Amino acid sequence: LAPRVEREVLWETRGQRLRPRRNFYSLSAFQSSALVLRSSRQCVLSSTMCSNAELEQYQEEGYVLLNDVYTPDELLECQREYDAMFERAQQRGNNLEATWKGDYASKTETSSVLSIHNVQFHSATFMRMLMSDRLGAALEMLMGAKNIQLHHTKAHVKPARRGSPFPTHQDYQYFPHENHSMIAVMVHLEDADVQNGCMCVYPQSHKLGPLPDHGEGKYHFCDQSEYPVDKATPVSAKAGQVLVFPYFLVHGSYANTSDTPRRMILFQLREAGDDPSSAVHLSPGMGLMIRGINPAMDAEISKRHVNDGTTDGKNGTGGDAEKQGGATVDTERQGGATEDTIEPEAKRAM
Repeated sequence: LAPRVEREVLWETRGQRLRPRRNFYSLSAFQSSALVLRSSRQCVLSSTMCSNAELEQYQEEGYVLLNDVYTPDELLECQREYDAMFERAQQRGNNLEATWKGDYASKTETSSVLSIHNVQFHSATFMRMLMSDRLGAALEMLMGAKNIQLHHTKAHVKPARRGSPFPTHQDYQYFPHENHSMIAVMVHLEDADVQNGCMCVYPQSHKLGPLPDHGEGKYHFCDQSEYPVDKATPVSAKAGQVLVFPYFLVHGSYANTSDTPRRMILFQLREAGDDPSSAVHLSPGMGLMIRGINPAMDAEISKRHVNDGTTDGKNGTGGDAEKQGGATVDTERQGGATEDTIEPEAKRAM
């Protein structure tokens, strides 16, 4: 449970009425936990850093499941906000269907997966998850980096009994970077297994580097005769566990044939200074610092607006939007992007 907040800390008597001492309405699970964590920050960080065994598994096998990154109350808050976000999007009539297309799709039955990208623009809860000190401490160890940037975020729901599978692939093919520091951070919102469409991986495949791309256009996958989903290693997980893996790891996911949906949130992160090899998959908020600093960030006053230059996806100095922390977008519309102001390939990030 969240720590109890003493009434006298937050309220004071003014005349005959009890009034809030400051603009305080309610404490979220994240905020109330912070009251305790702030006074024992060093203890919290040391207890959530990776163990030597976890670090060794990540380096050798290419993936690791982290425990206790989020408290039960934080997970519950995330689950509620997650469902509310999808409900709002569906009420607006948004198209959320993101079933994988391409040659491989013809070999699978009709199925569905619903997706919302850039979740931190939908609710502050997801930003707090992204900025978690406990997550950051673990990622510093796994990445061997102190300066960590956001690339993009997304939420996927596999509906019950017809959730889409995903062919094995490398994330590298979708957003290649020069120094290959990109990682995926997957937060499980419920228990995941083969029946409800959990992840599957080919251990140690991250050591192979880039593999031939057998996809076409914006859809990418590995040779399915060499890396079929049914021969991969399932990564079953409990609700709240966080799966971390580098973008060279060959991975996919199973169909959801269970009676319940499978929900997850994914953060894609990179080391600051690792520039994209090409300007693809550009997302609003890309370049946001999750940990540490951006040594290359330009403070030139004439380059302060996102529309002062062209977008090339680089981390460094200059007026283009990604250098300033995001894609070239019309930021007046819902704090995000409009489809007519970004690269065609970047539309998938929305």
